[in-house]
Amino acid sequence: MPIYLYDGTWEAFLTLLSQLVFEKSNNLNELRVYNLRLLCRKGVPFLGEKIEVSEVWIEKIKKFIHEIGGDQLLREVYHWYLCDRANIEIPLAMCLKKAEKDPEIFLRPQIIEAVKLQKAKKSLLRERHRWLGFLRFYSPEEGVLFASFEPQYNVLPLLGGHFVKRFPQEKLFIVDTLRGLLFLGQGRRSKLLFLEEWDVDLKKLKDPFFEIWKTYFREIAVPERVDLKRQQKRVPLKVRPFLPEFM
Repeated sequence: MPIYLYDGTWEAFLTLLSQLVFEKSNNLNELRVYNLRLLCRKGVPFLGEKIEVSEVWIEKIKKFIHEIGGDQLLREVYHWYLCDRANIEIPLAMCLKKAEKDPEIFLRPQIIEAVKLQKAKKSLLRERHRWLGFLRFYSPEEGVLFASFEPQYNVLPLLGGHFVKRFPQEKLFIVDTLRGLLFLGQGRRSKLLFLEEWDVDLKKLKDPFFEIWKTYFREIAVPERVDLKRQQKRVPLKVRPFLPEFM
């Protein structure tokens, strides 16, 4: 069974997609694709053919996508790239292979691969909405805001701009610790960087406001009305390690 590996970047994803669409003539269902960045973070050993970024392959797939659906479809493909834990690389390539004859294939409810892509995109947007409410910032020094989290999907590229607009005067540092992805932003400037090594202990970061925040939660709580099941439904367990009120 052929195995292909890519480094998790947008450029590597497009190179992989281009090769799957134009070069791999064998049955795509027999292939396996893995994101090296996610595997490395989990400490999983990996064997397979690593996809090297190629501008030629990138331009080829971009031109192909643009001819089928223009900039709108390219934006959709970028959203699917961000669904990095949904294993959509093969379904996306399969749909693109058929899209030349049927440009509406991504909306066909009878196509299993298209349904998987649409479900993944909806989950991505839900994950973005969730972290818009749950992302917490530390202020280790005046004018600096820092936050870290581990989202299900790679939503950091969709979140950064929102917080830059909300805090235009502060320097923002947001880290996706699962992927080692760092967002830097201030004013109208922003940048995304992949970090090779990342280790942060939130408990060592000091912010006096967080103690006030915890005190507020303790004081307004009514022990007789505590409903843990309802609380867990509204504040999922997976986000709690990054919320100071649950530390």
